[in-house]
Amino acid sequence: MAKRQATPKMDTPTARAKNCKPRHEPYWEVIEEGCALGYRRGKRGGVWYAKYYLPEAKPSRKQKDIGFADDSGTPAHIKTLAYAEAKEAALAWRKAEAAALAAPPSETPKEPYTVRKCMADYMSSYEKAGGRASKDTLRVINAHILPAFGAHLVEKLTRSQIQEWFEDLADTPARLRTAKGAEQRFRELPDDFEVKRRRRSTANRILTVLKAALNKALELEKVSCPNTAWRMVKPFRKADSARLRFLSVEDQKTLVDACPPGFRKLVQAALFTGARYGELTRLMHVRDFHERTGQVFVTSETKSEESRYIVLSDEGIAFFKGIVEGRKKSERMFLAEEGEEWKRGHQVRPMNQAVKDAGIEDGLSFHELRHTYASTLIMAGVPLAVVAEQLGHKGTRMVDKHYGHLAKKYVTDTIRQLSPRLNLLHNADSSPM
Repeated sequence: MAKRQATPKMDTPTARAKNCKPRHEPYWEVIEEGCALGYRRGKRGGVWYAKYYLPEAKPSRKQKDIGFADDSGTPAHIKTLAYAEAKEAALAWRKAEAAALAAPPSETPKEPYTVRKCMADYMSSYEKAGGRASKDTLRVINAHILPAFGAHLVEKLTRSQIQEWFEDLADTPARLRTAKGAEQRFRELPDDFEVKRRRRSTANRILTVLKAALNKALELEKVSCPNTAWRMVKPFRKADSARLRFLSVEDQKTLVDACPPGFRKLVQAALFTGARYGELTRLMHVRDFHERTGQVFVTSETKSEESRYIVLSDEGIAFFKGIVEGRKKSERMFLAEEGEEWKRGHQVRPMNQAVKDAGIEDGLSFHELRHTYASTLIMAGVPLAVVAEQLGHKGTRMVDKHYGHLAKKYVTDTIRQLSPRLNLLHNADSSPM
């Protein structure tokens, strides 16, 4: 076993001059467990060093110079340390390092978390999770939430602030498209119950976005609010119970006849399938019609995020057969004039004109063709579960909510038509008192 080299004596300038020859590495003396004092001689005098070993530290070994030694020949203007002073400085340094290691880490002050940052975090999470309404959600945030609360701190939001904003949303008419930089324009509508219901329904949807974003901030531990003020603001009741509008069979034919040729096919397809405008124009291709089974396929890129097969009537099969005949399977099923694709909102003007030409009062949107399809099936006696499957709903709740009364009417009419006549009234009239 190699003999350990003795520590040279270096407690005086004379001892250091005799025992510590100039070299690159310092001479070390252990002054306490885990701490050592070092000395290295240079051309113009010596320098004191300190080093320590702390297993729990990162790095566990650390070294630093702590000052010049009081060697002879050191310039007078340089502050020097005698051996005892250097030893004390080395121990003090190690003690300070150990204390800093043992102390709990100081928390970095959190940057103020505003509603604007909250909305950015929410949209990031929403898109990563595959949210399919990101454009509409962002539009709601930019139009209604950020102008009111963008600069507010999430932790400082109060119930009264949110409640007042929420009620103002319900009292404000629908926004109209406005030139950039110009004063926002609003739609002029009559002050009746249906208009108020629609505005309250819109306010409910906007409130839902705000609540979802603030709840996500809590989930991500961006904030720690003792009182979640937004949860105390309740949506308007019965605001979403819209009066569904649908066309009779006669009105459907009148509307189709009033449509221009290119748009007519799109309207017919909606009435035969109940598919949404986006499903017809963006997701449906020629290959999606299966003549053998009499079905048309809608991919999973839908609002419900589930693909489905829509069973067609005999008339619907004949219609789609004519649509796909002689065409490439990769083509979009429905195209506008000159083979152009239907874009978002392109159906609004031709729909409004066709409704006007057909003499349908109070207007009708393209989406209400979906309601017409469902209503027609239910009034024909098709069970709610079957209608829900055709529409792409995961259950019958939405169908029952919107169309259940029609199913009840069918039951009522069926009973009245098919119930046997009992001829009991004359017996009841002649019964003794």
